[in-house]
Amino acid sequence: MIRHGLSDRERAYEAAAAHWYTYRNRLAEAISVSQLAMVSDDFAQYWSEICQIPISFITETVKRAQAHGYCVGDDPQLMAEAIVAMFNQFCYLQLSGKRSRRGQPDDQACIQTLANIYYRAIYSKEDSSN
Repeated sequence: MIRHGLSDRERAYEAAAAHWYTYRNRLAEAISVSQLAMVSDDFAQYWSEICQIPISFITETVKRAQAHGYCVGDDPQLMAEAIVAMFNQFCYLQLSGKRSRRGQPDDQACIQTLANIYYRAIYSKEDSSN
């Protein structure tokens, strides 16, 4: 869902927060489905369907950004797939890895990290002098 009136940075934050909280609130399901997807075609299809929601959103975001001169020449679908894959792995590491055994991850720090990466990947313009 696209909320009107948000800046690009705010939209990046909202997307990161939605991904983080969805993964956090469905941690067991997200991990089990993603792992079963490696050995089962049925689960692979289900995982693909789950990931398609954020991939579609990010693909459209990249296309809109390209209309304003950002990430020119990048494939919107590939950008979206890379961002979602990175988000999923980051969430997995933060919520189920060694860090989670030391205590709960800082939701705001994790969301801000994801938002910064999302924003910079899509909205930074390349220096043409290089």
